[in-house]
Amino acid sequence: MKSTLNRPITTLSLLVSACLFSTAVISEETNKNPHGNLRSECSDCHSTSGWSPLIEPLLFQHSSTNFPLYGAHATTGCNECHGDLDFSKTDSNCFSCHEAEFQNATDPDHSDFQGISITCEDCHSEIAWEPANFDHDSTSFQLRGSHRTTTCAACHEDGYVGTPSDCFSCHLADFDGATDPDHQAFPITCEDCHAENTWNSAVFDHNATAFPLRGAHQAADCASCHRDGFAGTPTDCFSCHQADFDGATDPDHLGFPTTCEDCHSESAWEPANFDHNLTAFPLNGAHRSLDCLACHGDGYQGTPTNCFSCHQADYEGATDPDHRGFPTTCEDCHSESAWEPASFDHNLTAFPLDGAHRSLDCLACHEDGYQGTPTDCFSCHQNDYQRTDDPDHIAAGFPTTCEDCHNTSDWDDTDWDHDDFFPIYSGNHRRGRAWTTCEQCHVSPGNYRHFECIECHEHNRSRMDNEHRGIGGYRYESQACFSCHPDGDD
Repeated sequence: MKSTLNRPITTLSLLVSACLFSTAVISEETNKNPHGNLRSECSDCHSTSGWSPLIEPLLFQHSSTNFPLYGAHATTGCNECHGDLDFSKTDSNCFSCHEAEFQNATDPDHSDFQGISITCEDCHSEIAWEPANFDHDSTSFQLRGSHRTTTCAACHEDGYVGTPSDCFSCHLADFDGATDPDHQAFPITCEDCHAENTWNSAVFDHNATAFPLRGAHQAADCASCHRDGFAGTPTDCFSCHQADFDGATDPDHLGFPTTCEDCHSESAWEPANFDHNLTAFPLNGAHRSLDCLACHGDGYQGTPTNCFSCHQADYEGATDPDHRGFPTTCEDCHSESAWEPASFDHNLTAFPLDGAHRSLDCLACHEDGYQGTPTDCFSCHQNDYQRTDDPDHIAAGFPTTCEDCHNTSDWDDTDWDHDDFFPIYSGNHRRGRAWTTCEQCHVSPGNYRHFECIECHEHNRSRMDNEHRGIGGYRYESQACFSCHPDGDD
């Protein structure tokens, strides 16, 4: 019973479907068939509840294809993209549908600008064809500063393919027309000085070069150093300051080294400040206040550092004492504090000065010069030795070692002690006042090596012989007396 009931219903449905599809085919002849080359499985899109979308929504969903609909595509009629009703060959790329918009575009013109990509989605979205939105930052040339507000054609006047990304390609006219300063000798790397915010008000960081600017250089005009251009500008001071060097008069720079930085600073060319203490001849004492030309009269190259080179005239003109024979090492006596008074420390020599020697005039010992002056007393005191008559040193045969009797405090007050040889200032000879003059014992005139004992004491030989009987070595003569009585005692 069930199958009997169903059969007529199924048959009816098929008949209705056939009639409807047939109607669609018929209508295609009079009014274009909207189904095109769609297959005949109506149930893929229509339901049994209602054939027309007005009664029941179609079952077909475009999202099940490889081209889901978004944005404006979702409200676009099928014929807009499937105009040929061949649903199996519809192209999914944008240009296929939007070629007309591409060709008719004027801002920018898409047809004349060879190289604009036909991948519309690079600039256009599915929400709306206009306005377009191209992200230049996704390219190799990101837009910054003023570049963001510049029209596309300003840089892409020759098209969009192979557009150079270096600044000079766009700014050649700016470069060639620049006058402050003239750019002709500049490098063409514009970005060294110019920023993307604005072409004018360029800022060049000279400190990023091999010649950082310091002091007065910071305020100097570019052309003052770059008058011959900016390429290969020398960095040594003399190249810019040769006129200052040649025109200097205080002091005249003739003979000066051309390393200006030795004396001049970047703060100001004048006043100059040369630190002589950094040379091999530091300035001390009176040298500090001297004029440069006092020592550098013949120039500044190879100036000798020994004192005599500058003080030869002082040396040759000296009279107190006369320096003839003096060594030319002036620093032995003179100091840098002042040339006069000189101060020579004789105690640093092989002959330290003591006593009366300290107050002597130099020429008293150095009348023949200062080289090879003998240090023995006799060399200076020969006349004293020869003229002495109390006692007569020659007649007495005194030795020439003056220091045996004389001292450096007083020549006349000798410190020779007779008691060191034979006591006459002590003992029996002193107590008995046995003598009054040297000649009483030294009977040979002027000969102090000879002395007599027996004559002085008026000895009786026979009595002396009796007293010395049995004593070995006894002789009646003065030398024998001295041998037994060296201290004058009994």
